[in-house]
Amino acid sequence: MEIEMLFIGISVFLIGFLILIFRENIGNIYNVMKLSESEKEYYKKIVLRRLGLLLLILGIIITAIYFIPVDNFRLSLVSITEGKQLILQILGIVLICYGLFSIIVRIMKKEEKFYKKLEPMKRQYGSIKGTIVHIIGYTIAPIVLGLFLIFKDLLSTI
Repeated sequence: MEIEMLFIGISVFLIGFLILIFRENIGNIYNVMKLSESEKEYYKKIVLRRLGLLLLILGIIITAIYFIPVDNFRLSLVSITEGKQLILQILGIVLICYGLFSIIVRIMKKEEKFYKKLEPMKRQYGSIKGTIVHIIGYTIAPIVLGLFLIFKDLLSTI
């Protein structure tokens, strides 16, 4: 179990590192999408950089957990995750955090600042439908999927 933590941490770190190195090439994916030039540049330069940095930091944290010398912490971590797929639990937690962050952003009325796809969705589907599609896609779906990933072992025993 502990070696898996080390492997996952190094893998996540390397994926983030590769995204940062090859973000211009990866950003070419956005050229085939129906986005304005400013949106394409935003995704290429800002979103991919943030994703790479997030994965680097997450990889360092997961790898650091492996090297924590406190046996009680490791034992509690192993007992919590015993019999479950750790990477799916971490992904579920990240999805839930993103959904909760999305709720906070919406409460603070800063959607336009954080979500560049909100205005195109409003233009494409109309103001109300575009907002509903955006809320479902960026708030509700991540929380539901994250809860499913975390509790899928519990659901299988019911």
